[in-house]
Amino acid sequence: ILNLKRKVTGTEHARLLLRKAKAEILIWGNVIRKEQASVPKLHWATSDDIRILKQHGRYPITSPELSLPELFRQDLAEVLRLLILIEWSGFASQEGRYVANRLLPYIHKVRTVLAGEKRGWSASTRLEVAFTLAGALSTYGEQSGDSEALIEAVGAYREALKEYTREKVPLQWAMTQNNLGAALQTLGERESGTGYLDQAVVAYREALKVFTPENASYYYEQSKQNLLQTERLLESRKTGRLDK
Repeated sequence: ILNLKRKVTGTEHARLLLRKAKAEILIWGNVIRKEQASVPKLHWATSDDIRILKQHGRYPITSPELSLPELFRQDLAEVLRLLILIEWSGFASQEGRYVANRLLPYIHKVRTVLAGEKRGWSASTRLEVAFTLAGALSTYGEQSGDSEALIEAVGAYREALKEYTREKVPLQWAMTQNNLGAALQTLGERESGTGYLDQAVVAYREALKVFTPENASYYYEQSKQNLLQTERLLESRKTGRLDK
């Protein structure tokens, strides 16, 4: 029986380091030299449960400051975007379950990414990540009772609506309106007045201008039920009757 020791690859070693550090991405590499020229070759290692299409790339350095090129920053932005969306999909798939205790670290990470390096980030990529952050804030605020998180989510959805216009992306616009309405509705349920509830009704009605039984039956029913529930609560507040 031959006892062959298998050589550990660079990617396997990188993932071992990731597990020890409880991190999600590690960039490592080497310099390829040919005659007088040299080019950095960087590898993108992600945690075991996340797979990305681009796992390595060559990034010629042309600036006198020896900084990595714009291509690297674009690739980094794309990898970060994918990691953020993949992790968020895990939370979204647990709809109805309590996830606030695990959402807060995720929110901190996404905030840090958005506040960091802006070079290489397209406007659409930043908007998509910001929209994801708004969803996380809304869920966290609803489950934890943190109204400040909901107010931040409302602001993020309103910012998103400046780009997600009805003319350009009607379904995304309607989805954002519905999500905005949900955050406003939760805030309205916690106040004694009607300001947030009035705004929630407007947002749901806007969403229903696009969501119809024919083109988006599931979202139509969701927004319709949200609207009816908010209108009932709003009516009870205005008439002084107890909420049913």
